Amino acid sequence: MNILAAVILIYMSEEQTFWLLEVLCDRLLPGYCSPTMHGTLLDQRIFESLVTRCLPVISDHFQVVDVQLSVASLPWFLSLYINSMPMVFAFRIADCFFCMDPKVLFQSKAILKINGENYCRYKTTGVS
Repeated sequence: MNILAAVILIYMSEEQTFWLLEVLCDRLLPGYCSPTMHGTLLDQRIFESLVTRCLPVISDHFQVVDVQLSVASLPWFLSLYINSMPMVFAFRIADCFFCMDPKVLFQSKAILKINGENYCRYKTTGVS
């Protein structure tokens, strides 16, 4: 949450940032900041299931190279993409997240679809 807090502090006062983080942790992303992180783990399983269903080639590739998709996607979810892409795009995702619904996080499968060719270029023995 330190990354989120730092970015929010750019635009809000300390008190506003505190209350926004409270809403994030308790209402919008329940279980993300708990000791067990059960909300995060559940969302990662859902995301992996979506990728398996919607992007089977990429899902198969991650299995072939023995990499869990959550290794790549967990930081995206935890930071609301703020540390994963240029700030202009990350702020647009954050706007959608706050205006629409936390389900926006699951649309990151589009990132995998757009960059899928780059991910699948690597085989278990190196670059093809």
